[in-house]
Amino acid sequence: MSAKNFVVVAIVLTVVFQVFASVDPCVYTTPLPVDGRTEVARNVSSNQGMGDIPGTDFHYELWFNDNSSPTVSMQLYPANQGGGAAFYASWANSGNQTANYLARTGYFWGNGQTYENYGNIYCDFSFNRTGTGGAWSYFGIYGWSRNPGAANPNDRLIEFYVVEDWFNDGQLTHWTVCPGQNCTSQGTITVDGGTYHIYTNYQINEPSIDGPRTFLQIFSVRQGKRQCGTVSVTEHFEEWERQLDITLGNLYEVKFKVEVGGGTGTFDAHYLTFSQEETPRGIPDGHFPVIVNISPSTGGSVSRNPTAIAYEPGTSVELTAMANAGWEFTGWSGGATGSTNPLTITTGNAAMNITAVFALSADGTNLVKNGDFSAGTGGMSDWTLNSWGDSEATTSTSNGSVSINIVTLPTTGHNYDLQLVQSGIPLLQGNKYRLSFEATAVAARTMQVMFQMPEDPWTTFYSVDNLTLTTATGTFIYEFTMEDADYANARLGFNIGNSDVNVTIGNVSVVLIDENTSIRSSSVAPSAAAQNRGLRVTAKRSAVNVRFNAQNSGATELRLYNLKGEVVARTTLRTVAGRNYSYNFSTRRIPNGVYVVAVHSGGSVMQSRVAVPK
Repeated sequence: MSAKNFVVVAIVLTVVFQVFASVDPCVYTTPLPVDGRTEVARNVSSNQGMGDIPGTDFHYELWFNDNSSPTVSMQLYPANQGGGAAFYASWANSGNQTANYLARTGYFWGNGQTYENYGNIYCDFSFNRTGTGGAWSYFGIYGWSRNPGAANPNDRLIEFYVVEDWFNDGQLTHWTVCPGQNCTSQGTITVDGGTYHIYTNYQINEPSIDGPRTFLQIFSVRQGKRQCGTVSVTEHFEEWERQLDITLGNLYEVKFKVEVGGGTGTFDAHYLTFSQEETPRGIPDGHFPVIVNISPSTGGSVSRNPTAIAYEPGTSVELTAMANAGWEFTGWSGGATGSTNPLTITTGNAAMNITAVFALSADGTNLVKNGDFSAGTGGMSDWTLNSWGDSEATTSTSNGSVSINIVTLPTTGHNYDLQLVQSGIPLLQGNKYRLSFEATAVAARTMQVMFQMPEDPWTTFYSVDNLTLTTATGTFIYEFTMEDADYANARLGFNIGNSDVNVTIGNVSVVLIDENTSIRSSSVAPSAAAQNRGLRVTAKRSAVNVRFNAQNSGATELRLYNLKGEVVARTTLRTVAGRNYSYNFSTRRIPNGVYVVAVHSGGSVMQSRVAVPK
């Protein structure tokens, strides 16, 4: 983990959805060519392996939790073979029948938007499998989402499954899907011509995309297995929110996954692809969709009455915008204007696309949740104590504060490898914020306070270094203006791994004090790194071309960042120092706008802005 300076340019992006010609994936039955595989092959004995599938908009991951050196592999295929996300997987874990092995491909957004902003997500698939899956097995859709505004703290991180197939002959039941006292049967839904049983489960302080956390799991399990067909992913999301009375929040990923708990076998996804489509498939003739977007995605939500995906012309539909805590509704854009709320529209003979616009409210609302450490188990709801580099510490809470007892300092020497953090804090460019907290220590020491991205590239938005603590409780107040592009999921961190002196932190608050939500001029000069010679970036409608002279031999990673600093595409090349290389990032599903290309090699970074045209 490291904090890296990174400059992006803020402009308004237009979302572009894929125009998709429906196919029957079940007609694809030819196995993938196991011999002469062409793209990626790995033998894995521990958790590792993720990246972009070359030439596609898809991402892959390969994980394994057994340390007994099993034989596992994942093979990716060229973009023109099997739909773009096709892969072959094998495992031989006979020595450990509860070893968890998983491989998946599909969409990866990191800190993404709500599912409504991705249109209608579909997965078309056809696969074969052989062998056994050990203690458990799942084949189907998998992903994560974050909803930092959920009233129940345990619903703010969600892991979800749409299970289409499994190894045993019977149906997956309550106890075989998610055994444990927290697993609950939630009834059934009908999607894609099949019945799915819904289960929910809470994992307590288990590994997640945000470290050890308590989080919600949602399972849609098809009653009657299948190995080919279409998953209307967005319909599952809509049914979960309706039936479970939850909000999924921002998508981290949506992928097709094979997961097995041991056993020996193979998985051949000879056809696998994903699409984001503006118009839902299967809309009755004479009906037209009403698409409602949220800007920014964390600002609130919109309900509609009557509820439907598409309507007959002349139908009156009432749209009600509801702001989240700390936000306010400011108006409609796109297919509607003004700030009337609720808004009644009359549908016509074409799809309607309407955006509800929200802004942070300078009303003193604390953007930090549980700032007085009074909620949740041990008072630590919404907070995480990260202990990396073999560091160790414990917490206790009382009187509006948390005391951190430091047992072992990080072996890395990095102060951020022992830190108290909270993610989900929205920071908008040009807005001014006030951070305040109380802190003391059992002896004089320093610590660091920072706002940053909670994942790679760990961009730091604001930091206070070498903040001095004493045995007297001090009140610390800092004001700063967000200079970077809007970022809805910023993380506040107190980094304390530089000393073994125990620390107490309390009454943490972040409030907006000077509302100015306008996006700043895009005429920001490139950073010094962008002037590095040997890097040339150009763009056209189909691809962003990156040409560079390799600075080092070995692995060189190319990343394409959006205006939030999120990685929207990446690839890794094996390079030789001094040689010239060229790579194309496909722009087929990348919205129009300005992006930053970064070339990471041997600890150095070259970067350059690029405008992706319409």
